Amino acid sequence: ISALKYVLSLRKESISENIRTQLESMIKGLRKKSVLVVGLGNREVTSDSLGPKMTDTLFVTRHFKEEFGASFMQENGYGCVSAIAPGVMAQTGIETEEVLQGIIRKTKPDLVIVVDALASRSVQRLCTTVQITDTGIEPGAGVGNRRKELTKKTLGIPVVAIGVPTVVDAATIISDHLEHVLEKQGYSEEEIERFIYEI
Repeated sequence: ISALKYVLSLRKESISENIRTQLESMIKGLRKKSVLVVGLGNREVTSDSLGPKMTDTLFVTRHFKEEFGASFMQENGYGCVSAIAPGVMAQTGIETEEVLQGIIRKTKPDLVIVVDALASRSVQRLCTTVQITDTGIEPGAGVGNRRKELTKKTLGIPVVAIGVPTVVDAATIISDHLEHVLEKQGYSEEEIERFIYEI
């Protein structure tokens, strides 16, 4: 068991390091920027709790800058990081975009990094893929529950979105399974597509 935990911790470090490397290549001077990290989702729903749970483990430092000054941040190699998990509209009655506009106006970060659970079109991608984009995100779009987009256009500062697929719909599960079964029975790709389309 301890060996398994060790392997999993190495894998987690490797994933974190890869994400950090990708972010630094997308955002020049990332470590010198003031960053607001937003954990989207509903912490009460397991498949949608990725964002809020991530903010629980994040090392936030903005308060250090407020209390001890910029020289303290430089001496300790800290970037200016703040975080929020605003919940979902069904919990708050407020669009996340509206919440973030107020926070951005008051705290003036240089950049927003949004973390959210995604819907996948493939069972194989569940919890195995990390999507990173510098064009923002439209919360809820993957499950047909469109909310206001979180982009540079709507928030006034660059928005990087990090997503991990954590849900698929039942039709995707059935389609993936049927495709697998039909492949084993020797049907061609074209026949499989036609069969699934007809179903």
